[in-house]
Amino acid sequence: MDAAIVLSSAVALIAVGYAATEEVQRERAEGLGEQRRGAEEGILTDSRLADAHRKLPDIGAEEYVRLWLGAAIRGFVEAAPPGRPVDEIRSALRATGEGE
Repeated sequence: MDAAIVLSSAVALIAVGYAATEEVQRERAEGLGEQRRGAEEGILTDSRLADAHRKLPDIGAEEYVRLWLGAAIRGFVEAAPPGRPVDEIRSALRATGEGE
């Protein structure tokens, strides 16, 4: 039960953080599109980066959120599997340097 609380809190925290970041980006959107286009033009004119950039899949915002949120949740579940006591979770994270 404790691991489930930790897990749900962690997921909620990153979801809220992402939503807040999106809000700030929307507020700063003026000029952001121009900056992105400039950055992309720079990448496409760089012989080392252009080919790799062209091979990247086109991922929409919704799919991007699902991908990174899913990866984060899988990581949380790996660190805090059901039934694992919170003290063990904290100790394991400290041992790997992740809980500092």
